[in-house]
Amino acid sequence: MSRSGFAIDFFVASVTDLSALSGPFDYALDIGCLHALKAEDRMRYAVNLSRLLRPQALYMLYAWLPRQSEGGIVGISTEEVEFLLRADFSKVRSTIGEENGNPSAWYWFQRR
Repeated sequence: MSRSGFAIDFFVASVTDLSALSGPFDYALDIGCLHALKAEDRMRYAVNLSRLLRPQALYMLYAWLPRQSEGGIVGISTEEVEFLLRADFSKVRSTIGEENGNPSAWYWFQRR
């Protein structure tokens, strides 16, 4: 039990296989997961997110926008984020910014 009185469970798993979770949850926060996934894993991520969040739940995402890295391009475009989530989420807002001189974005979505 936390000091605030809420029970908290921690799980270690891949965001592409969250079968150990059943939901529904009211809120999800991603700081750095989605943009680091390979393209083929991003759709599994989106399916898991849709399954785990109840209608009207909020999803907040921080992701790097595409940038050059030693191994090639890393990050995810705003268009790809919206495409992945289009079936079950409505974008509430987004903010483009930067981290250490590199482009990044915050997104707020609501589950339909």
